[in-house]
Parts: sequence; C-alpha cells; structure tokens
Amino acid sequence: MCKLHTHYIRTEEHKVRMREACKKRSSKLGYLERQRQAQIGKKHTYDPINYAAQNKKQSELMKEQYRLGTEWARKTLAIDSPNKLEKYVLSLVEPYGYEFVGGGSLWIGGKNPDFVNYEANKLIEVFGNYWHKPEEEQERVNHFAKYGWRCEVVWESEIKECL
Repeated sequence: MCKLHTHYIRTEEHKVRMREACKKRSSKLGYLERQRQAQIGKKHTYDPINYAAQNKKQSELMKEQYRLGTEWARKTLAIDSPNKLEKYVLSLVEPYGYEFVGGGSLWIGGKNPDFVNYEANKLIEVFGNYWHKPEEEQERVNHFAKYGWRCEVVWESEIKECL
C-alpha cells in the first residue's frame, strides 16, 4: 500500500492489469508516430527512437565548442566561484602571488586554469579524483607549455593526505 495515497489500495490484480494496458498501448502500430506528432510545434521535441543519437550529437557539439574556446562555451561552462578544495588551495598559494581564475577570467588555448601567477608565468590546476583521469595531467601540462606557461597539477587526494 502506498503511504501517500492510503485512500486507494492497489491490489496485485490491479497492478497486473495496468501493466498489460501499458504494454498494449505502447505496442500498437503508430504509437511512436502519434508521440512524434504530438511533439510537432513544441519548442523541444523528444524522439524516443533517436534520443541517444540526439544526446550524443549535442554532447559532441558542446565538446567541440569547448575545445575551440568559443565565447558561448566559456559562458556556459565557467563556474564563477571556487569550490571548497579550490578555496583551500587558494588560501595556501595566495601569499605567493597566485589568484583564482577558474571562473573563466583567463583562457589559454581554449582551456581555463584554476590559478595563475602572472609574474612567474605559472599555473596551478586542482584535479578532483572523481572528475579527472591520471592521463589528463600530462595533457594539461603540455597544453599550457605550448603557450609558455609552467603548470603544476595538484590532486585532491594529495591535498587530503596533507590534512
């Protein structure tokens, strides 16, 4: 029995009949076509057959825009303020001339570093273990080196070991 709807008890027989009715409705010829027709004229259309393909296409488009460093991608993907880990790192590196730029205020070749020291031409990237893979570290270092920046990558696990 549903705790929210105590006034209506659904028996096993009722559940079985509902399941069968749903199967019949969705298996009827033309059901998907009627669903598509219902979406015509709506701002966002949902195509149950091509959903995965549409999703992949949108993902690839976003990755390409981000790689190119377009203004639209920068505004869409940039986070204005540092997270907890970045705040902690900022408290450690700020006395040495570093400032937080991870909110999108500095872009180098389509990538946005977390911290910059303009005088020493150095960058610091803070990688969360969940979000980044080990092979990304050297890619990021090499990317910024092409533009004349020295980059250090600090991992979340390294920081937590020191605490």
